[in-house]
Amino acid sequence: MALIKDLLSVFGINTSMDEHLIPPSEAHRLARDGEAILIDVREEIECSKSGLGEHAINIPLQSGNFADQVGRTISNSNHASLILMCKSGMRSNIAYEMLLNAGFKDLRQVSGGFDRWDIDGLPKQSMI
Repeated sequence: MALIKDLLSVFGINTSMDEHLIPPSEAHRLARDGEAILIDVREEIECSKSGLGEHAINIPLQSGNFADQVGRTISNSNHASLILMCKSGMRSNIAYEMLLNAGFKDLRQVSGGFDRWDIDGLPKQSMI
């Protein structure tokens, strides 16, 4: 199996697509301990209705200059590790690809998004 993965990687085909996905509990721990910035990419109206994951900041994917806003957030921080979250994982995947293409390196996504976060009973916060 390793030979097939090696051959595919020669042609630039990613065979480890899920390695950047982490469970909500791990995302919460990393954000809580200050090891990463947790970014919720949902629209502000969604976050105001359902809340944000504890320690998350809201930077909507549809804000127009998403990568620039994320860059400014990182520049005001002591770390550059980012964890992206949306409702279920679709928009955070788009954000992930967008940030990769913009040159960001240390990126992860919350597996199952805010839906999974909520099901797992992790702490939430209100929009400020």
